[in-house]
Amino acid sequence: MNPLVSIIVPTYNRCAFIGETLESILAQQYSNWECIIVDDGSTDYTKELVDFYCSKDERIKYFKRPDSLQNGANNCRNYGFSISKGIYINWFDDDDVMLPNFLSERISYMNQGVEVVICSFFPVDPLLNRKTAVSLKKSVNLFRSYALYELKLVTNSVLFNRKIFKDKILFLPGLEYGDETELFLRIFYRHPEPSHIIIDKPLFLYRQHDASKTKQNEKPDPAFRFSVIYVALQNLSRGIETKDTELINFYYKRLMSMFFRSLDTRQTSNSVYLIGELIPLVRRINFALSLELQFWGRIFIFFGKGSYKVEKRLKHFFD
Repeated sequence: MNPLVSIIVPTYNRCAFIGETLESILAQQYSNWECIIVDDGSTDYTKELVDFYCSKDERIKYFKRPDSLQNGANNCRNYGFSISKGIYINWFDDDDVMLPNFLSERISYMNQGVEVVICSFFPVDPLLNRKTAVSLKKSVNLFRSYALYELKLVTNSVLFNRKIFKDKILFLPGLEYGDETELFLRIFYRHPEPSHIIIDKPLFLYRQHDASKTKQNEKPDPAFRFSVIYVALQNLSRGIETKDTELINFYYKRLMSMFFRSLDTRQTSNSVYLIGELIPLVRRINFALSLELQFWGRIFIFFGKGSYKVEKRLKHFFD
């Protein structure tokens, strides 16, 4: 059984790297795939380079993001999915490199009825010099392991059965960072949780640049912080829904920390959004705390700064 795998690659001005990505796809041991490249409006020679590969192998297909869609990788990923034909789906980044067994190592599990197969990877520098492979532990509860940062995944890590996306929203267009984290958590939280296999074996090279998204958490970028806040709020809500005290405590502390850090860096809109969404969530489990958050939140936002003593007390409220 050799079902079609759709490899969906959004790209923007990556002519320096996407050739290596496409060469690695062509070198796959498993041959029944289609590679859908969706260009987000490149102004370099990306189109010319990809056109060369399209002429080299008809399994590689080039598309431009439709003008009706807002620019951004998420809309490119969603559009690529809408025109894909594969039974299995793997989104992949335009500067990363598959090892030859990237597909073949996981297809056998999918053919046995597994819905999600996850693999490890080698972090590499821009010149593809390898670092120590990321280690993945077996997980009984996929959602909790990922939500609690016990399982390290990136966009390329997961091979999906297409059926699990039926009637589901895919990548959120307005989320600039953490887009795969939000989608994966939303899918993994499904009831029942999708059947899955975790292969603790590196099957691709994950390029890390100084300006890559993985470096953004080192900078007070408002868009990055908003995405972290958004995902944390969703997971706090899920923790409350399932009465999971560990999740509740983990994400409540995380959100309180981000509220005060947003104040410190004058990201008022993030502070206002966070406290406005947090109060009704907390009200579901502790009415008195919600009133306190409302009181202090208004004061701190008005003055544009917090208090270390109040922050420490609020953060450790559930301890």
